[in-house]
Amino acid sequence: MQIRIIFLTSAMVLQIIYPVYSIPVSINNLCSCNYNSFISLFVHLNIDKPDNMFFSNIHYIRLKRIIFAIVLWLNAIQLMTQTNSNNSLSQYLYPEFSQSIVKLKNGQSKKTIMNYNTFTEKMVFEQDNKLMDLIGVELIDTVFMQKNKFVPVGEIFHEVVLTGPISLYIQHKGNIMPAGKPGAYGGTSMTSSTQSYSGISSGTGNYYNLKLPSDVAVKVDPIYWVKKDNDMFSFITKKQFLKIFPDKSVEIKQYIKKNRIKFYNRDHLIQLINYCNKLMM
Repeated sequence: MQIRIIFLTSAMVLQIIYPVYSIPVSINNLCSCNYNSFISLFVHLNIDKPDNMFFSNIHYIRLKRIIFAIVLWLNAIQLMTQTNSNNSLSQYLYPEFSQSIVKLKNGQSKKTIMNYNTFTEKMVFEQDNKLMDLIGVELIDTVFMQKNKFVPVGEIFHEVVLTGPISLYIQHKGNIMPAGKPGAYGGTSMTSSTQSYSGISSGTGNYYNLKLPSDVAVKVDPIYWVKKDNDMFSFITKKQFLKIFPDKSVEIKQYIKKNRIKFYNRDHLIQLINYCNKLMM
C-alpha cells in the first residue's frame, strides 16, 4: 500500500511536469504500472528542451536532476520495503512455509503447512491463517520438511544430516539482535532486543509467531551434534570435535588439514563424518 501511494504521488508530479514539455503520459497508466515499469519509465525519459525563453538551461538541468532524485528515492523505498519484509519472518529456518509431514510414534502421519522457528526452536504450523507452535512433541517421531528430516530432542528439534555408527545432527539456534549489529561468532547471549519478540497465548498452550520489528534481525548460530555409542556430543570448532574422538584425534586432525575442512560448511562436515565412520570400522 505504501508503495502504491508513492507511485501515485510521483505520478501526480510527473503529470504536472509533463504538460510543460508536451509529453503525453496518462496518469492512469502510471498508477497501474508495477515498480519495475515505473522505474523504467523514469530511466528512459527522453526530455527535449522546449523552445521557450522562459525555461533557461538552468531550469532544464534542474528538472533532470529532480527526475534523477525521484529515481533514487523510489529505489531506496523499494529496498527498504524488501529488507523489512525479509526481516519480519527471519526467525524461520526456511523463507516460506511448506507442506510437511509429521510422523507420530504410533505410526500415524499428518500433513500440514510448517516451518521451523530458530529463535524458539519450535515447529510452527499454519491454522486458520494463524501461526502456532506444534505441541505434544513427546508424541512425535519425525518431521519431514523441505526434503529434510527433523527429530525431537527434548522440547526442540534437531535436523538429521547423516546417519550411521556416527551420526550428524544440526541444532538450528537463532538469536535476535539489533539489525546490522551481529554478535560474536558462536555467541548465544540475548540482547535487550529479544524483548521485541513476543508471543500471544491462544489459551490452549499454543503461541502465535509474530512478525519481527524492522529494527531487529535473527542471527542463526548452528550447533552441530555427533551421536556416538548412543551418546550425544556438541561441537562448533575443530578443537571441540577432536575431543569427541580422543583415540583417533591424530588421524582426524591430519584429514582435516589435508582436505581443508571448514567447520561452518555443511558438506565438509558430512565428508568428515563419513571419514570418521570408515576410520572406526
